[in-house]
Amino acid sequence: SLAVFFFYQSKFINSIGLKKSVVVSLFALKVFAGLLYYYFMTVRFYGGDSHGYYAEVMRHMNNLSINAGAELKYFFTEWSEFYLNEHYFSKQNAVSLSDIGSQLNIRIMYLSCILSLGNELVNNIFYNFLFFLGQLALFKALINIAPAKKLMLLLIVFFIPSVWFWCSGIHKDGFILSLLGVLLLAMYNWQNTFKTRYFIYMLLALLGLFCIRYYTCLLMLPIWLTYLLTIYFKKYSAWKIYLSGFVMFIIIFFNAHYIIKAIRPAEMVVKKQSEFLTLRGNSYTGIHPLSPNLKSFIFNAPNAMTRVLTRPNIYDVKDIMYLITFLETTLLLVIITILFIFKKNNNSHQSILYFAIITSLIIFLIIGYIVPFSGAFIRYRAAYYPLIIGALYCLKANPILPKFEQKWAQYIFK
Repeated sequence: SLAVFFFYQSKFINSIGLKKSVVVSLFALKVFAGLLYYYFMTVRFYGGDSHGYYAEVMRHMNNLSINAGAELKYFFTEWSEFYLNEHYFSKQNAVSLSDIGSQLNIRIMYLSCILSLGNELVNNIFYNFLFFLGQLALFKALINIAPAKKLMLLLIVFFIPSVWFWCSGIHKDGFILSLLGVLLLAMYNWQNTFKTRYFIYMLLALLGLFCIRYYTCLLMLPIWLTYLLTIYFKKYSAWKIYLSGFVMFIIIFFNAHYIIKAIRPAEMVVKKQSEFLTLRGNSYTGIHPLSPNLKSFIFNAPNAMTRVLTRPNIYDVKDIMYLITFLETTLLLVIITILFIFKKNNNSHQSILYFAIITSLIIFLIIGYIVPFSGAFIRYRAAYYPLIIGALYCLKANPILPKFEQKWAQYIFK
C-alpha cells in the first residue's frame, strides 16, 4: 500500500505519463515475477544465493535485540560470513572486488528484513520496488528519446519474459537493470541541460554498478567516457568517435600492464573463465579456453557471441523452462537482427543509443568468453535485452506496428 501511495504521489512517476492503474499493474506483475522466482529457486535449487542472504541476515536479526552494538559494527564494517569473515578494510578483502556486490546485497537484505519483520516473501516487494523504479527510469529515458514509439518501448522494457523473471528475483540482475535505467536517464538529462547534478547521478549509477558487479562497470567505463567525447566534439560523427574509442579500448585492454603492472584486464577475463570451468552444471555448452592475448580473443569472439545470442538451442531443451527460453531466445535474436537491418532514423540523442548498443554487445561478448553454462548466461544477459532492443528500436525508422501504437497508446498513457 505504501508503494501504491508513492506511485500516486510521486512527481517522477507522473512525469512518465503512464496512467496510475497501469503503473500499479506493472508493479504487481513484477512482484508476482519475484514470487515466481522465489518458488522456482526454492523448489529447483533449494533457495540458492537469495535464500542464503536471507538465512544469514535472520541470524543477525535474532541477535539485534540482544547486542545492537555488535550488529551496527557488523552492518557498517564487517565482511559477511556468507563468503568471508573479515573486516571491510582488512588487507584480505581490500582486493576482493568480486564480493562487494554480495556484501551490498546482504546489507539491503538486512534493511528489507527490518521493514518486513523478517518475512522472506514480503522482501520481494521491497526489492522489486527498487528494481521497478530503475526500469521506469530506463523507460522514461527511451520514450524521451523516441516519444512516438512509447507503447512498443513499454513492451520492450517490461514484458520480455526473461527480463521479467530474472530481473525480479532477489539477486544482482535486478539491480543491474535498475542502475542501467538510472544511468541512461541521467545521461539524457545531462545532455539536455548540462546540470551538475545529472553528471553526479551518472557517477553514482556507475559506482552502484561497480559495487554490484565490478567488471560490468569496468567494461562500461571506457564506453561512457567515449560518450562524453561525442558530446564535446559534436562536429564529428558519433559512430566514428565510438569506433576510435573502441580501438583505443582494445589497445589499452591488452597493454595496460605496460603502464601499470598490476592491471591486466585480459588475464582477469581468462581467470574468470577458469573459475567458471571449475564449477559443475547440467547446462554446459562447451567453450574454447582463452589465452590473454589479442589473437585468442579474436579467434574465440564468434563462438562466444554466437553462444550467448543463440543458446539454448533446440538440442538443449530438457524441460518446459528450457523450451520457453529457447523460443524467446530465437524470437529476440530475430528482432535484434531485423532492427540492425532496418534503415536508421536521425536522432539527436543517438550518442546515448550507441552507448546502450555497444555496452550490451560487449557485455554479451564477455559473458560468452567466460560463462560455459547456458543456465548461467541466460540470467546474466537478461538485463541487457531491454537496453539493446530498446536502443535499436529508438534508432531505427519506426518499423514495427506504428498504427498499433497510435491505436492502443490512448489506453495506457494519459
